Amino acid sequence: MKIINKIKIYAWPIIGILAPLATRADDDVANINKLNPTFGNIYDLSQSITDRIPTFLGGLAFLAILYSGAIYITSFGDATKMEQAKKNLTWTVIGIIAAAAVYGIITAILWITTATALTP
Repeated sequence: MKIINKIKIYAWPIIGILAPLATRADDDVANINKLNPTFGNIYDLSQSITDRIPTFLGGLAFLAILYSGAIYITSFGDATKMEQAKKNLTWTVIGIIAAAAVYGIITAILWITTATALTP
């Protein structure tokens, strides 16, 4: 039983790091020029960061949903574990909505503050 717990402890962070990277693999191949570490200005840097944040947060949200589902399935009728799983899932959904709102606000601010958006 101790081996399974150790596997759980080390597997989740590894999956949490690798899952978002796997979702970006084919997109990065198509946009290889965006991987250039030298950025011309602060807008390019901020755009590069904001392009990757939703992928990373989406991967974390997916893992949180899987974790909540695993807790719910393995609760075997235990009311406290079922309640914990429901709370985790609720906060995960709230986090997804908040992350989407923040991403939209940041994207709007970047769009408004660029010189290309202000020219007719």
